[in-house]
Amino acid sequence: NYVFYASALVDSPFTRNSSCQSIGKGCFEKILTLKSFIIPNGIVELDVLTFLNSSTNLEFVGFGNNPSLRVIKKNCFNGRSLQNGQAFSKLVIETLPDCVTTIEDYAFMYTAIVDSPFSPTSKCTSIGHQAFAECTSLKEVFIPKDATFVTDLSNYGASNQKSGLFFNCQSLERVTFHEDTQVK
Repeated sequence: NYVFYASALVDSPFTRNSSCQSIGKGCFEKILTLKSFIIPNGIVELDVLTFLNSSTNLEFVGFGNNPSLRVIKKNCFNGRSLQNGQAFSKLVIETLPDCVTTIEDYAFMYTAIVDSPFSPTSKCTSIGHQAFAECTSLKEVFIPKDATFVTDLSNYGASNQKSGLFFNCQSLERVTFHEDTQVK
């Protein structure tokens, strides 16, 4: 846990084929110099706070076709900088690997995601509260077939929305559900 916390790391210490199997809590938290990061293929879960408040300079997080990644924990990529209140302004996140099944609360909050993080074949079954809140550049989202939510989706576009999965996603134009999805 907290291995590289607040260090001067600029690039990912991993390659796609690194033998690393886990990244602990807060491992890359508060790194103001980090510009890119590759998620190794053997990673099963990204722990709580992994990149919290890491960097307004973080430009790329590469997941590749990681066959192992299952869980992105709470606040993993939460881009809110406690020092200046800015979001990650340049962060590009590849489409998540289809094998990701769980995205916990606030996982991608305050990031600059533009396109849907899910592919039409995504196996994601659980999407946490405000997982994509404050993603002001997010334009379109595809909701996987078996996804369940811990938040209300009914008013995602309402201007007075105070919480929810897509709170304050000002650029969001479309949310598309898989044809077999049953909204209750």
